[in-house]
Amino acid sequence: ESKYEEGKFIGGEIKRLRGHAVARDGRRLGYGDFAVLFRTRTQAREVLRGMKDAGVPVDDGSFADESAAPERDLVNFLRVLDNPRNDLPLAGFMLSYFGNFDESELAEIAVAKGRDEDLYDAVLRAAEREDALGDKVRDMLAVLDSYRLRASFRSVPALLRSVISDYAFDAYTASAGEGLADDLAAFVTSVRTGECEFGIGAFLAEYDRSSGARNDVSYGGDKVRISTFHGFKGLQAPVVFVAGIADTSGARGEPDEVLIDGAAGVGMRAYDLAARTAHTTLSLGAVKEIAAEKAAKEEMRLFYVA
Repeated sequence: ESKYEEGKFIGGEIKRLRGHAVARDGRRLGYGDFAVLFRTRTQAREVLRGMKDAGVPVDDGSFADESAAPERDLVNFLRVLDNPRNDLPLAGFMLSYFGNFDESELAEIAVAKGRDEDLYDAVLRAAEREDALGDKVRDMLAVLDSYRLRASFRSVPALLRSVISDYAFDAYTASAGEGLADDLAAFVTSVRTGECEFGIGAFLAEYDRSSGARNDVSYGGDKVRISTFHGFKGLQAPVVFVAGIADTSGARGEPDEVLIDGAAGVGMRAYDLAARTAHTTLSLGAVKEIAAEKAAKEEMRLFYVA
């Protein structure tokens, strides 16, 4: 709730300044002259919701992509069914919840790709392997063939509902938190009510047309820019809000039973079982002090970037 209110406050201040405050070059500030920075992406969701509810247009860029992960993964699934020889959707599908490959497995497959080949050629080659990775690739190809067959006689909404049910994707997004279940429900509803009911190719063409404007958004329009500290490095704006600074960093929340530091070693509490008491040891005190110092330096470095 406090993050949402912070977002509404920032949005109100931006609206108050827009059109009234003047930049150094003498022009009046527009929404594109404001930036809101966050330490991490996870801080942004509720603040952005508050800003949007305050009526401020935002260019959430990578934040929007992150929140739409279920939609992205499902669309990549459809793209691979439609044309597996498109490298980016295939790689995205393989690394997603549906493909369940990790980065090292994908790299091991992709390294065999020839100069004039696409990733799918390397995948087909990997399916000939007689090892665990080969088994996993063959299972993936069989699944894709099965869904490709279903797609020949099912509408896109029906196919997506089948994928979500077969993989328990709704339960997965609900357990993952971060509002992903809501994002999934919103996407499925939009597909169900869309005009394009049949044919993956036709659906993807319509999807790309409708989302093209969103995907082509670039910094500099009349929208407030949103970024992490690191993402904004080298950029500038006349007015910058640094959000979420009251949040503590992860290091300050470390448990004090056992602490491990690469340089200082291990520190832990000493227990007297007979007296049923616990005492802070010198080693634990030293590691806690070093961890706190490192956390403070990291905060200083981050805010210097901002």
